[in-house]
Amino acid sequence: SGLFGFDWESAGVNGANFATGPQSLAQGFALLEHFADRLAAGCTVFIPICPFSSIARTRAESKWKGPDSRPDVEKNPVTPEAFRQSVEMLLKCWREEFDITDFAAPLSERNRQTFERKVKVLREGLEMCRSRGWRVILVMPPVSRYYDAVFTDKVWRQYVDDFVAAAHVDGVPYWDYGRDERFRDDSNFFNSLMMSRKGAAAFTAELLRRIMAAPTYQEFR
Repeated sequence: SGLFGFDWESAGVNGANFATGPQSLAQGFALLEHFADRLAAGCTVFIPICPFSSIARTRAESKWKGPDSRPDVEKNPVTPEAFRQSVEMLLKCWREEFDITDFAAPLSERNRQTFERKVKVLREGLEMCRSRGWRVILVMPPVSRYYDAVFTDKVWRQYVDDFVAAAHVDGVPYWDYGRDERFRDDSNFFNSLMMSRKGAAAFTAELLRRIMAAPTYQEFR
């Protein structure tokens, strides 16, 4: 989740999160364009995606959730059973929203058409960022281990990898942390999909480490 995946304040850098909840890719890029004059020349822009960004339909309205409304998982740890319930709830919502019974099955015609539209939106958005001189990076934030049974390699390839490949813009790196073992600990999440403050701080630190390790944008790989 782009809404809860970053913590620029704890990182001690001058950054902002334009994610709202919920929010389509088109709305996200529109926000970036709206605030473009407030972004420094040559700044780094992360474009987060989630497992079903490829078929999520545009929502009529987004509501800002700030300030940070995450529960404190250090004081109130989330139990494995609560994580499993979160998975079941979200899977039920996705099945209804996308009319899917088997995530491993080929895309329906409706979802295929949405997929193709979203590829165009993502590609055009990335090209817009490049045209403004921003160092844009496409990124998949971590998701919890409780989705392992659902997000098999086949499912991940269909909804994520194929989407990223189809929307590819030369020179724009893609950093996939979706199933990264370094962020698998339960304390990094406050539900099955969204990162806790601790997880977001660790993930943001990893992104900054990776940027600092590369002397030039061309080496952001």
